[in-house]
Amino acid sequence: MNSPIIEYSSRNTSSNLDPFGIRIMQDSSYFNTGTFQRTESSSFLHLLIVTTFSCFAISLSSMITLLVFWNFIKRNQQFNSSDNSSTEFDPNKSESIKLILAFAVGSLVADVFLHILPEATQAFSQAGYQTANIQHFLGVWILIGILMFACLETFFHLLTNVEKKSDSERIVTANQPIVPINSSIKLRNRKIATKDSINKTTTDIKRANPTSATGYLNLLANSFDNLVHGMSVGASYLISYKMGILTTMAILIHEIPHEIVDFVILLRSGFSCYDAFKAQLSLSIVTLMGSSTIIYLDYYQRSSTALSFTLWILPLTAGGFIYIALTNLLPELLNLDSETDFVAKESKFSRSKKFHIILGRIFLAILGVFVMEAVNSIEM
Repeated sequence: MNSPIIEYSSRNTSSNLDPFGIRIMQDSSYFNTGTFQRTESSSFLHLLIVTTFSCFAISLSSMITLLVFWNFIKRNQQFNSSDNSSTEFDPNKSESIKLILAFAVGSLVADVFLHILPEATQAFSQAGYQTANIQHFLGVWILIGILMFACLETFFHLLTNVEKKSDSERIVTANQPIVPINSSIKLRNRKIATKDSINKTTTDIKRANPTSATGYLNLLANSFDNLVHGMSVGASYLISYKMGILTTMAILIHEIPHEIVDFVILLRSGFSCYDAFKAQLSLSIVTLMGSSTIIYLDYYQRSSTALSFTLWILPLTAGGFIYIALTNLLPELLNLDSETDFVAKESKFSRSKKFHIILGRIFLAILGVFVMEAVNSIEM
């Protein structure tokens, strides 16, 4: 499933160009005949309302998908966890989550090479770049994306280590006296903690698991991706309402499997179900920002700004997805060390069980590639 091909050109070169300076090229994935143009009667407020409604429809479908999946997790948390007395879902003890993470690896890599990079290549081509220059710029921006996400992950780890160190400094051990020896101190009467309060405090500390950097990196990459989706919706409605509706439907179908994958990545990174749901919901604002920005630039005639932004944001996002899939998710799936993998640790049939586990994960990764290829090939 390809996004509409948009050609940016000079504002005074042709009479069939809209005020944004873009012309829709023929693309069999979306159209059969003709060139679509934005109607002159469309006001800024009217287009803003229509694109907002489309972005809301995309977000609503994603949230419904997440609610269904969330309900599925809550219903099967005791089945997925060996500790039936636990009231909290633990992704580390669920092979189902590991299988979905394997699906995430395949879908993320497939989305990069089958959707994002071809779309970026078309954007560079329509901007007038030669083939050799396109390959060079794509490679540069992909490397920048990989290095940027690597630096961000290192930064997150440093912050986490500083927080852990500051917390450990506040812990008093048996060998460290609370007050200096041979010193006097006046004690005040305090309320004695009950058994229930102690258990509650212990439970709260146990649930306060640190969140890994992978979740935040995935949110950042999806923010870029949603921003481009919003820009696509806005640019499509500037041409015609038919194209805007078709683009909205295409993005809606494309986002449904991605939302589940992103939700599971956040769960595996230490987010609670509620926090992961809120984080995914907040990304819908970025989609609306992208569509509103395109419409704003249209009426203020700044098409070059939108063009330059689109050219680098796509390969940058591709680099981020490659980094997350191949350096964070894939090593975890291939590592069946009994000390780090709960399923391998609990396995009674060590070798045969591990072989079936790794085979199932590889199959789900391949399935993720085929699913994303099927979604991208849908003709609207």
